[in-house]
Amino acid sequence: MTKLLDNSNNSIEKLYSIVPYTPYICSSILGYYSYDLLKPYIHVGQTGVDYYAEAHLTRWNAKIHTMGMPFTIFGMLQWIPTLLGLNYNQSKMLAYNLYTLYAGHYFRIDKRVFLMYLIFYYFPLRFAINEYRKYDPKTLRWWLFKKGFLTAFIALGLQESVGHYVGGDIPSRPEGVLNAIVYAMYFSVGHFFNY
Repeated sequence: MTKLLDNSNNSIEKLYSIVPYTPYICSSILGYYSYDLLKPYIHVGQTGVDYYAEAHLTRWNAKIHTMGMPFTIFGMLQWIPTLLGLNYNQSKMLAYNLYTLYAGHYFRIDKRVFLMYLIFYYFPLRFAINEYRKYDPKTLRWWLFKKGFLTAFIALGLQESVGHYVGGDIPSRPEGVLNAIVYAMYFSVGHFFNY
């Protein structure tokens, strides 16, 4: 009678076999507590959303923002993994971890917006991952980077020009970039609950 020995010393592999979505659970928890981690550096929570909304006061600008942000995220989820030299599985892991990180942060602020975010941004996430799978980053690295960067750049440019300028709002503030990184997606689905 021989006993089967577990030769695996990797506790992360053991935990992952018990709880298959361990990285995503961890990133969600980190997102939830990022509220406290970011507080010394930027406006967080509803104060952070309100700070971001100061440059998006008109309905026109808010709607343009809602239409443009999914394209921005789609593009960023292509050019950032390509820039980092990630393969398909690594880029998928990065994308889902970012998705759940933001979800954890947004959950702490407003559950309705959290649910809207999960639904609204799942599609750009899936499309970006499928694009990354379709085009091998080893052979088409420059093309994927260029396509993703141009998509994000054009989407942000249209949001700034058509949204801010045509809408009559103030331009985006350079000092608010970190705040925008955290709350742009939240605002793009959250402003519907404020009108």
